[in-house]
Amino acid sequence: MNELLVAFLETWTIPCPLFDADQVFTLAFDTWKNPYSNANDQALLYLILSLGAATSYFDMDESSPNAFPVARGFFSLARNTVPTICSQVSFEAVRVVFFMSLCACSLGDTALSYLYGGIAVRISVAIGLHKNSIVKKMPHSFDSRHHRRVWVCVWQFEKYWSFCVGRPSGLSEYVATPQVKEEDFEYAGYGESKSFRKTSEHMKLRVSFASSLSKIHAELYNSKNELLAILSKVERFSIEIDQAYFNSRDRQLVQANVDDSVDQLERSTVIEWFWIRIYYLYLKLIIFRPFLIFSAYLGNAATNVPDSIKNKIKSGSDTCVDVAIELSNFIIELNSKVRMAQPIIFISTYLESASTVLLFYIVSNITDISDALARKIWNVLHATRNFLNGSYGSYLDTTKILARDGLESLHNLLKKRKNDKNTTFLDKIMKPVVIGSPMTQINSIDLQDDAGLEAVWAQTLNWISYAPQM
Repeated sequence: MNELLVAFLETWTIPCPLFDADQVFTLAFDTWKNPYSNANDQALLYLILSLGAATSYFDMDESSPNAFPVARGFFSLARNTVPTICSQVSFEAVRVVFFMSLCACSLGDTALSYLYGGIAVRISVAIGLHKNSIVKKMPHSFDSRHHRRVWVCVWQFEKYWSFCVGRPSGLSEYVATPQVKEEDFEYAGYGESKSFRKTSEHMKLRVSFASSLSKIHAELYNSKNELLAILSKVERFSIEIDQAYFNSRDRQLVQANVDDSVDQLERSTVIEWFWIRIYYLYLKLIIFRPFLIFSAYLGNAATNVPDSIKNKIKSGSDTCVDVAIELSNFIIELNSKVRMAQPIIFISTYLESASTVLLFYIVSNITDISDALARKIWNVLHATRNFLNGSYGSYLDTTKILARDGLESLHNLLKKRKNDKNTTFLDKIMKPVVIGSPMTQINSIDLQDDAGLEAVWAQTLNWISYAPQM
């Protein structure tokens, strides 16, 4: 059990620090096998153990044990312990339901996770948690500092996860962005070694990023917006995210290079840096992704496009590819320097997104890609395959397939072979040009070669969006 608690503290308490290490170990000591413990506390402990089990060290040279059956078992145990938790309107219910959302997320059930996240938000608003109201004290005498932490975590993660699954946030636009107070999120660490230390700067960045997500979803992934307006919005969003990130007082969080100096850093510092850096790069990837796809279709269509617009679209496409390479390299290189447990769902999703972008770029630019860039992408995809070997979890197989197909396509390119058969995974489900995530099924492409610029853009957004078209 201690291993699962430590895995939880090294992973999920970074993006969602509801509890300090002292509180987690106290909860476990007071609750485990105690027939008189509170049912909500029991459920919380089971959920924490489930989250700890659904992690992996991603060791390249050894196989990690498949702990997913353990994670699912604890998740089921928690749900059976509090079967009516979603009908409770209390602070205890907020915490339990929110952790159920995290568990469903870690197990790859995105729909259930989104549902639980929305319920946690609604209960929070119903009890006035968003107003920092005084609510009933907990069995362990958590104070208002804990209440504020819970609300900030629920607010920022629900925004983030809703965006990831392509669904609207359950938070009303009238609910204000919460304030991150230093005294609420600073934690000096556990024991003499000061393990699991946390800073408020990390959470400040997460809240800042989360506040941008609704705007990005509404204004960028909206086919009603004209292309010229979108070009300016992308630039504005990119600048806003850069400013928030690079203005952080903690300069380690904004470092890009992974070198030998990493060995001199505290483990908790490295973990916080890792989590916020991949969040930042993922946002940049998502912002510029439509232009990667749009650029490919412009190359196949007979649409007249002014050079100024074409250059901006190509620049956005190139940026998307560069960020995909940087995201993959950062994940793999830092984990090779510092052995860190990671939630499998996050790492595989980030690497899947990056591999999808790279494979799309390969297929859509097969005749124009330079040897230097092709070899750089080759190295990234090869490293991705090696990194994921020996681990178990949601979406890992899809990511491996994408990386494999990218390597096969690049092999044909680098060896100057011609391959007229559509044999790769992406080729089979996306014809004639790759258009988005492998999880999105495209039945037909009805865009005419002479379609206007705005029509091409609107169709691109329809293809790339996970949200149902109205």
